Amino acid sequence: MAAKYWVGFAPQHCDVCASDRMDTFVDGVTRMGPWSNMCLRCFASVGRGLGTGLGQEYKKQKGCESPLYCKLDLKKECSDGCALANLWMKTAG
Repeated sequence: MAAKYWVGFAPQHCDVCASDRMDTFVDGVTRMGPWSNMCLRCFASVGRGLGTGLGQEYKKQKGCESPLYCKLDLKKECSDGCALANLWMKTAG
């Protein structure tokens, strides 16, 4: 299966605790109801789970010229997408 990536601006901070350490984040539903971009710590305490209708985990790819977040699969793996991101940055600029 091809890797999937976060499209749009990457979150600058956790919507729950405001932490700016977001190398890995979850876009998911909280126990309180609303969806949120959460750091892993907040996801562990208020997240409802991963999967369709619950949440998706994304990890920042290292070595890319621009921030690129790859959706992690159940094995916590992601193919390298930096070449694609770097090409996009050159053509979009």
